[in-house]
Amino acid sequence: MLKSELSNVEDCVGIIVNTKEIISEPGTAVVQAALYERLVSSCTELKQRMISEVFGSAKDHVIRRYVQFHQAGLITLSDIVFQHVRKVEVPLIPGKSELLIKTLSALQQLLEFIARQFYAYFDLIHGITQYESDLTSNQFRSKIETLAPLLERQPIEPSLVNVFFRSMEDSLDQLRVQTISYEQAIYVDQLLRLIQLKLEEGNMDTIRFTALLYQQNFNSTYFESWYRQTHLTVQNGGTHVESKRLIIEPISQVLGISAGRKPLDMLLRDWLSDHIATGPQSATRKIKQEVVVPRLPLILSVPQLALFVRLCYLEGCFQISNISNIMRFFTDHFETKKQPHVSVKSFSRAFYSADQATAAMVRDFLQRMIIMIDKTYFPKT
Repeated sequence: MLKSELSNVEDCVGIIVNTKEIISEPGTAVVQAALYERLVSSCTELKQRMISEVFGSAKDHVIRRYVQFHQAGLITLSDIVFQHVRKVEVPLIPGKSELLIKTLSALQQLLEFIARQFYAYFDLIHGITQYESDLTSNQFRSKIETLAPLLERQPIEPSLVNVFFRSMEDSLDQLRVQTISYEQAIYVDQLLRLIQLKLEEGNMDTIRFTALLYQQNFNSTYFESWYRQTHLTVQNGGTHVESKRLIIEPISQVLGISAGRKPLDMLLRDWLSDHIATGPQSATRKIKQEVVVPRLPLILSVPQLALFVRLCYLEGCFQISNISNIMRFFTDHFETKKQPHVSVKSFSRAFYSADQATAAMVRDFLQRMIIMIDKTYFPKT
């Protein structure tokens, strides 16, 4: 069993964050510099030890747990420091803010090293740090500002351009409130790069820009509404509705600009099913369908269920990789002991941020299951 290499880094961060005398007394610049050098040294030592362990003889599943343990630990440490940066009172204590920010940068560089060096084991569905969330938001805003003049020079419908900017603004505002996963950040970055590349080619118009956003699963509420009004305006009548349903092409892109929402093609199909008047029989059918599929009650809490699902996902139990669809299945078909109707948002929050108490309860369940399997299928003779 591989051990934790975080202790020295944790000790350094603990001193920097908690020992006010060391970072608040005037004239302690030398001490502050020594503390930072100690942190950098601990980070370097952690890198060396992890390289030695990961490229050793341990099995893949052990290495994956080892890497993701250190990833989660560093993210937690970074978020603790980030909260202290936000709590710095005015007037600023000389040197305190600078030391905390340098600490955040060092932890971020260490995380980036782990992501780059051990990419095969790095958990891309884990939320990024609050510090990186701020940096990422600023980077995306700069890229969007670069796109503005390029979009103005193309013969694209102004309403569509407005939908794009409003969608991106909402997405970045949300990023300030709640961190996104690594894979979601990668998706947004690649989307903006792709749009810039296509715009620089100079042959973009409304049809091409719409197709690009659609195929990249630009599933914001603004774009969904615009697409419905532009492409799916239908007259009453089942045959016409069905013809519109056929032009909704499937989307291969799993992630979307609005994390947690269904893919755009599914949203549009649901809209056709739920919002187009096709007579009273459809309403009756809908009521009957809702009654036929009751939720299965569980004794688990939302965090416990979410952790179970996360473990199954990480071990490859599901044939599909669309996390949003997996989450929606469980929220649609199960209810917990305290919440008969679990929202996708609360399930997603629990999915990405299980605490130690929840992990202990889930581990207890799993241990009892293993004991039952041993007794039933592997009895001692």
